[in-house]
Amino acid sequence: MDFIKAIVGSFIFCFAINLFIVPNNLYTGGILGISQIIRSFVIDVFKINTSFDFSGIIYYVINVPLFIIAYKSIGKTFFFRTLFAVSIQSIMLSLIPCRLLIDDVLANVVIVDY
Repeated sequence: MDFIKAIVGSFIFCFAINLFIVPNNLYTGGILGISQIIRSFVIDVFKINTSFDFSGIIYYVINVPLFIIAYKSIGKTFFFRTLFAVSIQSIMLSLIPCRLLIDDVLANVVIVDY
């Protein structure tokens, strides 16, 4: 049951990010925000045009050291659950297309914050 909750929660999170935040050129906080900034930098510098958002891959790579720390200090159960949730989020961040649903930037931010 916990894995189903993680999948559904990850889908809702990635749906909100890719349909409300990314199309408006906004960034989130934390590790995902760092991966979005790196993605934007790589796209601007190397002029890469891909059909999917590869910030999910960067998000996963940045989380690898955190996985190691979690495995060593917190425990195996927490590590495997976190690994599962981050893997699902990384896949969904890359696969859910980034499309603009609402033209108003402020409305998009308010929708995601609630």
